[in-house]
Amino acid sequence: MRLHIRLRIRPGYINPMRATTIRVDISTRERLAQIADNEFHGASLGEAVRRLIDEHEMQAAHAAYARLRSEPAAWAEYEGELAAWDAAAGDGIGGAEEEYPELQQ
Repeated sequence: MRLHIRLRIRPGYINPMRATTIRVDISTRERLAQIADNEFHGASLGEAVRRLIDEHEMQAAHAAYARLRSEPAAWAEYEGELAAWDAAAGDGIGGAEEEYPELQQ
């Protein structure tokens, strides 16, 4: 048995958006609703999907940086490019690691 879910955001609630329908089985819909309630404080299913996609993309970015870090020559080249851009900006703003030491790994 399949359940059809219509994901909508109320006009004016966040941004007026067009809605669409996606097909998911009932157990997937129930799991998504549980995540929306427990992890995202009762967010709509559409908002929960958006947040899960955002998390997925962030994890992919972290994995890409980890792969880059695992190659010392490539990582050194990347850091050199960052330093060149920082020098070109000439704004005197330090790196994120100074403001957020917890980012250092």
